[in-house]
Amino acid sequence: LSKVAQRSRRFHGHLAEVASGLPPAQMPRYAIMGLGAMWLELSSFFFLLRAFSPTGFTTAVATYPYIVLAGDLPLSFSGVGVREGVAALLLSPYAVPSGAAVDAALLWFVFGILFPAVLGIAWLVVEKLKPRFAEGFSNRTTTIPEVFQTAPLPTDERGAWLRNRALSFALGGEASAPPFGPPGKGIVR
Repeated sequence: LSKVAQRSRRFHGHLAEVASGLPPAQMPRYAIMGLGAMWLELSSFFFLLRAFSPTGFTTAVATYPYIVLAGDLPLSFSGVGVREGVAALLLSPYAVPSGAAVDAALLWFVFGILFPAVLGIAWLVVEKLKPRFAEGFSNRTTTIPEVFQTAPLPTDERGAWLRNRALSFALGGEASAPPFGPPGKGIVR
């Protein structure tokens, strides 16, 4: 028994040492943020549940912690299926149909976990590719292809327009309508 007491004192000493290294002013802020996130999740679950079945807020408060814990069990991918089954089981005594409970729990997963995860992955991919695109566009130089540099200069207006259009297209510009009509009709004004 004395060895257990010594280890416990040593553990508490190490824990106190680590706790003293943390900035005390930040801890209340993080606690408030954590409670706010929990209440936001709880209210989103309540409103999703309310969309499928008329139920009170106390029903959501009474079942929410157990549904969250069931979703955290490592039995399936992110608790899908387990969370919905437990929601159907726990909400049945509150006269919530099992279909409404499963729908609310599944949509809660989609809106609270899946959708933010997909957005986060997309954001990370964009952030990773941003330097490549910025580097690729800054080093890009525009040159006229050799074909157009050695082409003979046209003498009539139709040839000049065709040459300018070809240059514009080669440099990434937009095509424009010809300023002339059929052959022999001259310039259309």
